[in-house]
Amino acid sequence: MKTKHLKLIFLLIGITLISAVVFKSINEIPQSNQSEEKIFLRLKKNSGPVIRGFQYSNYHQGRKALNIRAAKFNVEKKKIGVFKFSPFKVARFRDAEIDFFGKIDHPDEKPSKPRNSLSDIDRGETAGNVISFRGVLSQAMLPPPALKGSISAICEPVKLNLYLEDNPVTMIYAEKGVVDPRRRRMIFHRNILVTSGGATLSTDRLAVYPETGLFEIENDYVLTKDDETITGEKLTTDFLLKKISM
Repeated sequence: MKTKHLKLIFLLIGITLISAVVFKSINEIPQSNQSEEKIFLRLKKNSGPVIRGFQYSNYHQGRKALNIRAAKFNVEKKKIGVFKFSPFKVARFRDAEIDFFGKIDHPDEKPSKPRNSLSDIDRGETAGNVISFRGVLSQAMLPPPALKGSISAICEPVKLNLYLEDNPVTMIYAEKGVVDPRRRRMIFHRNILVTSGGATLSTDRLAVYPETGLFEIENDYVLTKDDETITGEKLTTDFLLKKISM
């Protein structure tokens, strides 16, 4: 008799434990789904729709001035610390390639005929004139979706091509580039390589000012040109790496 009672007790305990486990599992499933749904909605709220294969072009004073290509593009809230603030937004470009188209101002000469290419001799002549990329980073030039409520645009990674008279003259590669339309400049960060003709410049932070046609560096750099290597911690140079101030 005692054996039957013990078996019955153990059976009831087993049924109770199994019921508890099943009940707990049933309750946890919707909670997990709700949690994932909340995360998804939060991400969706903080980031705008993602555009793949983004392409954009614009003109300044009747001439081509800007091209932007990116694998992905979206606008999201700016993050300060652990917080994201709705009034401030950041445009993000993934795997971006940007083209700036400039012109050569010849103050004492009549406009020259269009060139098919810029030889090293042409580069020397160009260095004596004014290189103009004015307007390429004005708010009117950049994509409206990127600027609507945005305080900057971030490109990771990024390649910037500089053209003069429709000919490529300088290329910049970096892990990250930040466009600041209010100050009309672009700041590059990490593993930066600039190439122009036979000259190369490497650093980890580079400021580009299209309005004045200047690069500015305030940290370590290595500049190689004319079989000479120059190192330092501060540098200002033109877009062709010709005029240098240290």
